[in-house]
Amino acid sequence: MEKIRIYLVVVLIFGVISTTSLVLCMMALTDIYHGGYDMSLEWLMVRVFFVVFLLFTVFTIITIIKIFRSDLFKKTE
Repeated sequence: MEKIRIYLVVVLIFGVISTTSLVLCMMALTDIYHGGYDMSLEWLMVRVFFVVFLLFTVFTIITIIKIFRSDLFKKTE
């Protein structure tokens, strides 16, 4: 049960970071759309956001699987 709480905290933290990254990524993509001289920093932000969102998705799936396999959903007769 303690491991599931740790996984839930990690998912919560990644969720907050993903939401913040989503806003920053939207701003970076707007700058890329408008063009400019050097867009390397904006593209770096988009790549970092992709990795953060990928980690959030993976940890969420792992946490859901662990919750379903835990004693919380086992029937007692």
